[in-house]
Amino acid sequence: MLTAGLDIGGTRIRGVVLDSRFNVLCRVEFPTLSGKKAGPTLESIGKVSEELSRKGIGYVGVGIAGRMDRQGIVKSNPNIPSLIGLNLRRKLEGMFRCPVVFENDAACFAVAEHKLGSGKGAQNMVGLVIGTGVGSGLILGGRLYRGNGEAGEIGHMLIDSGEGSLVCGCGKRGDFESWCSGKSIVKRYVLAGGKIPDPDPRKIYFSGERTAVRVMNKTIEKLGAGLSSLIAVLGPEAIVFGGGVSNLPFYRQVRLSVRRNLFRGESFRTKIVKSAVDDSGAVGAALLAQDRSES
Repeated sequence: MLTAGLDIGGTRIRGVVLDSRFNVLCRVEFPTLSGKKAGPTLESIGKVSEELSRKGIGYVGVGIAGRMDRQGIVKSNPNIPSLIGLNLRRKLEGMFRCPVVFENDAACFAVAEHKLGSGKGAQNMVGLVIGTGVGSGLILGGRLYRGNGEAGEIGHMLIDSGEGSLVCGCGKRGDFESWCSGKSIVKRYVLAGGKIPDPDPRKIYFSGERTAVRVMNKTIEKLGAGLSSLIAVLGPEAIVFGGGVSNLPFYRQVRLSVRRNLFRGESFRTKIVKSAVDDSGAVGAALLAQDRSES
């Protein structure tokens, strides 16, 4: 059976079709139209569904930020708030005319990297998507770990609520996201008096400006501290980075920061690597749909 996967993001919607051997038969991408109501976003999803449905798919997986209830009603979505309150499952099953399953978009990323990418072969793996925010997914014992349904929210794990910390969108001060996300890197840089026009994490990283160097060094320090805690608690074989910030060439610096923050004498065997699967959110969603169709 062919399965489709969608990654519904605030900027674009990506879709893929997978066969039973995990070959990608089709890739589709459309910009996410948005507005005060859900109509424009549903129009974007509809365009993706038209393209994917031509392949004769039997099951669809959807990766999306935020939370949904068991009926498929969107309870929260930081990227597309107009979807809140909508029964998205009913809408999508009407579009695709087949069953649809939902999962957090970062969990879909983790599934794809564990099955096909940089975490392949690991029994325990952390997927960490560092972009505008910080999303994550846990693979424990070779399977996606959901806990009580809200497990793996690493972005809101407390790192340091002291001097220089910011308040996250969740209302917590000094969590992983408020130190390490692309949005927080830029905000801390601007608050520190940085002079780069229209700054973004890449410009800040490659700038020789003293303020930029100081902000990026602090980001890497806090990233290493957070990862060392994950390693101490979970002992994963791999931590796989995705998202825009993951494209920075900072992996050696991050590993050194982790090593400095580990317990004295503790061995450091965890791989810290970049993602390897194109459109990993959509591919992971399709893999989860495949699992559901076979169960």
